[in-house]
Amino acid sequence: MREAVALGWRLCTRASGHGRIRSAIMLLVASTGTLAVLAIAAAVRRMDAAFDPVTGPERPVTAILLSGFLVLAVVLPVVAIALSSGRMSAATRRERAARLRLLGVSGRDVAAASAAESAPWALGGWGIGLALAAVVSSVVPVALLTGSALLISAAVPASIIAGACTVRSARRSSPTATARGPVDAPVRLLWVAPLVMGLLALGGSMLAAHDGASIRTVLVLFLGGIVLAAVGTVVLPAVTVRVIARTLLRGGPASALIAARRLQSRPAAMARVFAALLIGLMVTASAQGLVVAFANVPQHRAVEHQRTVQARSDVYVPEGWDDARFRDRVGEIEGVKVIAMWQSATVDVGSLPTLRDTYGEGLPVVVAECADLAILQPGVQGCSDAHAAWIASPLDAEEKPPIGPLPIRPAGEGNPDTVATVDVQPGALRIAPSDTPWENKAEGALFVPRGLLTTEQAATLEGGRATILATPRLGLDQEMIAHGIALNSGWDLEEYRRIDQLLDSIRLLSIAVLGIGMGGFLLLLIDRALERRSEVARLQLAGVLHRTILLAHVLEVLVPLAIGCAAALGVGFAIAQSYVGIGNATASADDVVGIPVDALLVPGVASVLGALVVTAISGLGLGSRVRARDLRRV
Repeated sequence: MREAVALGWRLCTRASGHGRIRSAIMLLVASTGTLAVLAIAAAVRRMDAAFDPVTGPERPVTAILLSGFLVLAVVLPVVAIALSSGRMSAATRRERAARLRLLGVSGRDVAAASAAESAPWALGGWGIGLALAAVVSSVVPVALLTGSALLISAAVPASIIAGACTVRSARRSSPTATARGPVDAPVRLLWVAPLVMGLLALGGSMLAAHDGASIRTVLVLFLGGIVLAAVGTVVLPAVTVRVIARTLLRGGPASALIAARRLQSRPAAMARVFAALLIGLMVTASAQGLVVAFANVPQHRAVEHQRTVQARSDVYVPEGWDDARFRDRVGEIEGVKVIAMWQSATVDVGSLPTLRDTYGEGLPVVVAECADLAILQPGVQGCSDAHAAWIASPLDAEEKPPIGPLPIRPAGEGNPDTVATVDVQPGALRIAPSDTPWENKAEGALFVPRGLLTTEQAATLEGGRATILATPRLGLDQEMIAHGIALNSGWDLEEYRRIDQLLDSIRLLSIAVLGIGMGGFLLLLIDRALERRSEVARLQLAGVLHRTILLAHVLEVLVPLAIGCAAALGVGFAIAQSYVGIGNATASADDVVGIPVDALLVPGVASVLGALVVTAISGLGLGSRVRARDLRRV
């Protein structure tokens, strides 16, 4: 073992030009990856005290899952880059390992030599990352170096070393065959199991949440499902390209045969290069789904609609003001479009013993004209000023709404006297579906036309109410307050701002993760280009045309990348759906949100364009002149 470690140290300190580039990449990946993991851990700790924008301040399961998702969103691509950097130049190093085996070196000693070759750069990069974190902590008042964060960051150098140790001779081939060159790498359908298990775990997390399972069960299923699905997303291209390679080998142009042979012998070579990029795309797709879901929760969507489309406020008419004075006063404000006047009351359930057990404290009543009701309750249909009717049906009623003579009293417990009795006919007013369900303020109430009450009866009811619709603009709120009108939209502006900040954070994180994936791809692509020099040189010496080599490269790169992108988008959408489904399990009917399929439109278009750009970039240098050193094996 000592001799193997000494051999690894010599390989580390006396590397060739390609080896030095490989070492520099490992050092860079370890340092930047460590800093990224420490930063996201600190950001999540600061979020722990924040409440979830859907279900409240008690830190429910969705808030815990969101914190776990944010950590994995950075840790997974960083670990993927680390593993891939440890396995850089896998084909060349596998041939070197096979030659060592021919010299009598055991497999354990080969692994120890590989670990000793990569450990100094991995641990050195980890130390640099910790030093950078200490500098940042001294400048910015953020604690980056905590116990849990250090433990998570240790996965970065460990992944690099583990990746290096897994580079060895193929199990199904002899060391002699491997030493000569590429050997068909075995790919089993069992490798698809992580993807299937991950998707099943994500679906199981939703079912567990709906069944009232413990938070720990939902947490394990959801986060475990993300990890397994991410592994399956990276492995899937390596499995499917073998099937495609067999199809290409049955016939076709020379470029197809070359690409098929390369895909057959090294099905996971490009998958390792794409690993971090695919995970970054998966995180971006899931984050896009979460952005759409959070942007559509009523707490955010209603306020956004108020600020950008139509301002709406339900206010009390100041005491002593009649309807005409209020309309004239509000009409002076620029941007006010419509004003609806109405009053509230209550069905006197206390005087009707048959309804007392069902409806408890009574049912709401809206006293208005049909024109005003159309403003208060958008989409109402079938209204008539000639008779009273229920608007849809009482929200809490499991039976048909009461009909016949119903007593009406002023709203509030201190007003027990009946003001009037109205005759309610069968049949409720309908509410047409709309894109603004939070404006259904009168749903379930009893509509009583103002003309059915005398002036004296109307005067005994609660003070007047008004619904104001206006065109949004800066300074509208302050101007209305200056006119003596206290605004109340019914929504918490601070809660809206917190959700808006969360959306900005998720968007920023998705961009950062995609940047990490792209950066890792470019670094690993450098190593892949250097490793490919000898392969291209041999093809050129054999008389293969440059065009044929270029077309073979396009097939080799584009096929696994297209499969991986499709899998990443699908898994990302499944993660977002699972998270939203868990939140919907405990949400009210009005708070249930969904993710439309077109939420993947932006990531989908970006992945198509990115695949073409990646294919073009990775093909640079294929037409370079053959050099003698390119034919040597390291």
